[in-house]
Amino acid sequence: MVSLENDASYLTTVAVLGNVDSGKSTLIGDFKSGVLDNGAGKARASALLHRHEREAGRTSACNVFIVGVDGALLRMVDLSGHRSYLGATVRGVTRYHPDYAVLLVEAGSEDVRSNPMTSEHLRLCVSLGVPFAVVVTKTDAAAPELLKKTLRSAVRELKIKGFRFPNVIRDDAALERFLGSYTLSVSRHFVPILPTSAVTGDRLVEKERLQTLFVVYCPYQKDGFGLILYGICRAGEIGVGEKLLLGPFDGAAAGGARCACARCTTCAASPFRGCETSEVGCLCIKDCDGRSKRAVPSKSQITGGMVCTEPRTRLPLARGLEARISLGMACLTIREGYSAVLHADAVSST
Repeated sequence: MVSLENDASYLTTVAVLGNVDSGKSTLIGDFKSGVLDNGAGKARASALLHRHEREAGRTSACNVFIVGVDGALLRMVDLSGHRSYLGATVRGVTRYHPDYAVLLVEAGSEDVRSNPMTSEHLRLCVSLGVPFAVVVTKTDAAAPELLKKTLRSAVRELKIKGFRFPNVIRDDAALERFLGSYTLSVSRHFVPILPTSAVTGDRLVEKERLQTLFVVYCPYQKDGFGLILYGICRAGEIGVGEKLLLGPFDGAAAGGARCACARCTTCAASPFRGCETSEVGCLCIKDCDGRSKRAVPSKSQITGGMVCTEPRTRLPLARGLEARISLGMACLTIREGYSAVLHADAVSST
């Protein structure tokens, strides 16, 4: 297990680089879904957003995913490895300012230096000063001698680039020792090389499931659909038919919340497939038991700032807050009787 000592509220950005077919989307799919690959594209299916990407099995755009890993939030940027999309890859790295990068090398590639796109991505990390690790993928399908050649080639290429101590991580204990001594100040000389497999899960961090939290922006009422909630999924994921706790409501039981069910969900990326962390979408709400339409709240009862979360969760309600106020450059005088507007996420209130 890898321990990432970050504040859970801070998104650590990780750029995923490497040659085409090196397994970038598959690796992200493992983290995103928590399901190991079957060797036939099962894991990468959840990381390919566009239909042409799913049909070709390759990423052509800059796709961003947020996953929870061992107590931290990671923003994983899936970048294309094809030569035709090198410009998009460079834009993705410079646009998202990654804290770290992982450079993927297929275990059967033998010579890292002979692969032009792997060399280009390595040069990109070095020139931008992004700390990175080399991840050797598909070790389950590579012959032992071929894997050794690939590892030796990676070590040789890193030394040519000026990294004096490339470190091949062969087991979890070695990985823990490396992380215990790693700092950004030594990242210029020490680069970890991790042989991994998305099929067996070797050296992969277990995905941490985030508690579902959907923040409601505004409600809609449509014939044939009923109550529709438009908002953003702040954490976790919501699937079709999933039971949710909706609230708070004044005078309602269960801590001011009601049980509801997502009859269907839509998001900007793809309709009716669910809504995941950081995605904006709509939830069509119905009664959990399907017995009474009156159990579903009306549009007039829904206000911006309400949330949908898991049924076992008690909604964290607050009646007041303390704030430190800073005045900007605008000419403003605050005196008795002045009424300010508080903007907090989806809530705007005087």
